[in-house]
Amino acid sequence: MQIDETLYQRQIVHQMMSLLRPREVVVMSLRHGFDGGEHTWKEIGSELGVSGTRAYQIYERGRRRLYCNRLEKAGIAIEDVFT
Repeated sequence: MQIDETLYQRQIVHQMMSLLRPREVVVMSLRHGFDGGEHTWKEIGSELGVSGTRAYQIYERGRRRLYCNRLEKAGIAIEDVFT
């Protein structure tokens, strides 16, 4: 039952990615390991050609965008889905 719930939550998150800007999608994907292992802020920043701090800021902007939409209404925390 837990596996089905997690799969459902991941599907919601992937649908919500369409609300994000392209850089936010890249940062979210790298940080939460959508395309493999999780990456540090420094690694993500290097990938984008920005500092680790700037990568974190992009992440936070995307996270707020998601929370302001359906994830918050559904009571799903992205940290809980991908940990």
